[in-house]
Amino acid sequence: MEFFAVVDVETTGFRNSDRVVELSVVVANAQTFEVVAELDTLINPLRDIGATEIHGITASMLEAAPTFAEVVAPVAALLNGAVLVAHNLPFDQRFLMNEFERCGISVDPGHGLCTLRLSGERLSSACSRFDIPLTNHHRALSDARATLGLLKALRDDEERLDRSPLMFQVMPYGGVPRTLRRDALGAEVLTPFGARFTFPYPASGDADLSYLAVLDDFLADLILTSEERDSLTELALSFGLDEQTRTRLHNDYMSALISAVKRDGVITDQEHHIMEAVATALAIDPAVIPEITATAQVEGDWLGKRICFTGSATVRGRPMEREKLEALAAAFGMQPVSSVSKKGCDVLIAADTSSLSGKAQKARGWGIPVVGVEEFMANFLGPA
Repeated sequence: MEFFAVVDVETTGFRNSDRVVELSVVVANAQTFEVVAELDTLINPLRDIGATEIHGITASMLEAAPTFAEVVAPVAALLNGAVLVAHNLPFDQRFLMNEFERCGISVDPGHGLCTLRLSGERLSSACSRFDIPLTNHHRALSDARATLGLLKALRDDEERLDRSPLMFQVMPYGGVPRTLRRDALGAEVLTPFGARFTFPYPASGDADLSYLAVLDDFLADLILTSEERDSLTELALSFGLDEQTRTRLHNDYMSALISAVKRDGVITDQEHHIMEAVATALAIDPAVIPEITATAQVEGDWLGKRICFTGSATVRGRPMEREKLEALAAAFGMQPVSSVSKKGCDVLIAADTSSLSGKAQKARGWGIPVVGVEEFMANFLGPA
């Protein structure tokens, strides 16, 4: 019987010298996709943990965690003879191989399956496209389970699902390993910069896709630190990507981002700021960035305006129910309305002015001003 072994690792960084800090293996029947085994644990790397801004793991969380050497036997037993699967397989496979090598274990890597190559987009985007649940992204077990679901959604493409097994050396199973699951700590994942856009990676080759996936993670905060730049250079060298290829990938990434921003026909201040930051990080001429869309302004004062709300609003970091917003609008002499119509709505208040909701699209089509909820509230509460 053939099995898939879906793996996901969180690491201290992206260099060969970096270490695994969380590992999950989900083993499933290759015909039915039924999960038959799972291993999930934090790993003490015996060094600084790095990359906390991506995976949310802190040093205190790893104090009681096992080392990779303590779990290597059961991990090898789960992977042995299975088809290795990962979203960005070259990355996860490289770190697994490095950890096995440190333990003195010889591994035949085979071929395996990469859902990043099959889908061409980041895991969150691909899962959204196929309606696959992905909670707690960048937690190894959550990502591994989602990757298995994505593989199942892609299984009809038999031509690309080459099931060449990744053969690990058989090792004796040492009983139940000492593990420490992140769930047991009640730790929350840090939330990176939230304004991300959905777009496929502009590449198809394994090396290009793997490089772009790491670049995408680094740009979550819109900054490339000197350490991250060094890691990207080392990563490119390991994939055989020359400087010309990297420049092309950076420009293609920027073009894909711009296309995603322009998709709704509106470019907000925030979106323009994001594009400027990415262009700066990638040393791309900012002249390629489209201008901010001229936004309609609310004429006169707000008194008597017919106001419609859309989206889940957050005011000064706290959620605010729509009923309260409507009550506030009414208290200040405005008329809350439930829908957007050409003659029945004067202003749409959106939780996010980039919203693609039906209300927002109608408002833009009819030239009705779309105002952010924070801007709306500032008229009554004053600046934060």
